[in-house]
Amino acid sequence: MKQELEALGLEVIIAPNVYWGISDNVARYAGTFSLSQDTFRGLLSDILKSLQSWGFEKVFIFNVIANGYWLGIV
Repeated sequence: MKQELEALGLEVIIAPNVYWGISDNVARYAGTFSLSQDTFRGLLSDILKSLQSWGFEKVFIFNVIANGYWLGIV
């Protein structure tokens, strides 16, 4: 994906995954880590501020979770 976007003339980085999120619906299962809405919002905000400080003006967030519930929180 990175190479294809760069071929279009876009400057691209692939940031590390964010492995934690709001997982209240599956928190009953051992090994599930769930963040509060405020913590999750703060985490993504700090990540986006870092990207902005490096000069990035456009960010694409790729969600692999089956639902987009957390997107409404952000």
